[in-house]
Amino acid sequence: MRRCGSGNDFRTTGDGDQFKVIASLHGSNAAKNLITLDREDEKLFYSLKGCMARPSASCTAPSLQSKQNRQKIFYLFINNRSVECAQLKQALDVVFAAQNTFSTFIMLSLQ
Repeated sequence: MRRCGSGNDFRTTGDGDQFKVIASLHGSNAAKNLITLDREDEKLFYSLKGCMARPSASCTAPSLQSKQNRQKIFYLFINNRSVECAQLKQALDVVFAAQNTFSTFIMLSLQ
């Protein structure tokens, strides 16, 4: 990535390992607690790949502090293009809230 007139903001190994890229962007602690998501359905013509931070209970003191200190990060790619979808983000928040949990990082790729 480059900003106008500046050098590289970050570098990755370029080997396609998404966990290494996430570690370089968000730190090694974020990458350690990731769960891989992989689902495909030929009848519905879709595939979902991605990862998310391991959900934690939202009522413990450390998780409340973490929730206050860090914003939730949500990346969504559809057909390899970055998109915004407030409805999907809100739906995921509702699912986690119903279980009194939260996840600080979610990356989904839909095709």
